[in-house]
Amino acid sequence: MMVEPLYVFSPRKTVYAGAVAGFITSWYVTVLLIASEYEIGFPLGTFYTVIGEIVGLRGVYALYSGLALHVATSTIVGALSSLLLVTILKHWRLRGKVCIVCSYRAAGVGLILGFIIWLVLFLPVTFLIVKPSLAFRAVSDVSMLYSTPVSVNALLGMVWSITISALPYHLGYGATLGYLMSKLVKRIAIVSSKNI
Repeated sequence: MMVEPLYVFSPRKTVYAGAVAGFITSWYVTVLLIASEYEIGFPLGTFYTVIGEIVGLRGVYALYSGLALHVATSTIVGALSSLLLVTILKHWRLRGKVCIVCSYRAAGVGLILGFIIWLVLFLPVTFLIVKPSLAFRAVSDVSMLYSTPVSVNALLGMVWSITISALPYHLGYGATLGYLMSKLVKRIAIVSSKNI
């Protein structure tokens, strides 16, 4: 008779593990964004400054608030997605097909999650909030961002290319989130045994 480990997940601890994984993964994405801005020739932190200026802040406050919003969003997404994944595993009996404690399978599920985040969160924010805000500035003769020497029209012209290039970042975020989540959740899960 073979004994298979059975992981019992505490929802509170699972949310905590997902939040920690989301927080750590947000810094991975931050490094990629800053490297991309450097490669494009934009001042470092332009992405976060745009977000901060849309919120209504200026200068270094716009940069830091945009960064804080990005990290907070990533942390919340990590927490919610970990709870969702464990709930799916528990109620839909997908333990054999999707295993949250199997790192590589969790990374694969994370790829799907990254695509969903890009589709459901990034695209609406980009096209319903960021692009109209930039277009309003271009019409209002505000040709530059307040906090960085970047042309609003240059950003408007790059919205589609930024949107498409954001997909690999979100896929990487999802895969990394899934991998880290699996490692953290496995550490906090209560292990019992089940005879098979």
